[in-house]
Amino acid sequence: MGASDDKDIEEGPLLGSDAREAKPVAAADTRRVMGLPVHIVSGAAYCVASASMVLLNKAALSSFDFNSTTSLLFFQCLVCVILVKMADLFGLVTLEPWNMKIIQV
Repeated sequence: MGASDDKDIEEGPLLGSDAREAKPVAAADTRRVMGLPVHIVSGAAYCVASASMVLLNKAALSSFDFNSTTSLLFFQCLVCVILVKMADLFGLVTLEPWNMKIIQV
C-alpha cells in the first residue's frame, strides 16, 4: 500500500495504520424519516425486504413448481439494483461513486 492508500473510503484510518494518529469522531446522525430516526427506518426496511424475499421464494419454488432457482435469484438481484439506483436518483439514498478500489482485495 502506498502513502495515499492509508485511508478508507469513509476517510477514516485503516486498521493496522499508525495507532498514534487521532481517530475521527463520527457526528451523531440526526436525520429522520416519517419522524423516526433513519437507523430505525433502514432496519425495518431491511427486515421487510428480507422477509418478503423469503416468502416469495417459498411461494415460487413450492406452489408454482418453479425449478429455476438461479433465474429467480438473478431476477431478485436485478430488481434490487434497479430499486437502489432509483432511490439514488430520487435522493432517498446516497451511493458511493463507483471505482475499482472498492472491489480490490
